[in-house]
Amino acid sequence: MSKQVSLLRNVGYHYLNIFNYRGRENRCSFIIWTLFSWLVYGLLCLLNLTLNLGEDFAAKRENLFYIYVFVLSIYFLIDALVSIAAAVRRFHDFGASGYFVLLFVVLQVGLLFVELLTASGFFALLSLIVYLVYLWILCFIPSKELQDNPRKNPFFVE
Repeated sequence: MSKQVSLLRNVGYHYLNIFNYRGRENRCSFIIWTLFSWLVYGLLCLLNLTLNLGEDFAAKRENLFYIYVFVLSIYFLIDALVSIAAAVRRFHDFGASGYFVLLFVVLQVGLLFVELLTASGFFALLSLIVYLVYLWILCFIPSKELQDNPRKNPFFVE
């Protein structure tokens, strides 16, 4: 019998375990978290489009735009911390070290920093490719059977 974890419960587990780098996380849970994160970013982008409807509107709503940037920055920080913790648990799930996440983060930041300096577009494209390969690894490499008891793990779905 399989136990299904609802979307809201899965997202709640991720926020509650924001600093939990131990344990495992299966593919389903990680994919649900990633899709939820992208959905929130998409909604924030739509909100940005509605805030920039024209010069008159932008002039009247300048304070609203600053609030939007503040909220977006706070959400980005929280989402980055939750995503890093989820990625570490996912690496543990297929038997790899969680330090590979650190390698990825350093590579991404380095590529984006070089892109800011050169403004060629090549490093931004390279950064996107690295991110997609990283996501492919996290989403599609199967779990490794380990000795721990997975029933104690809230992210485990039989």
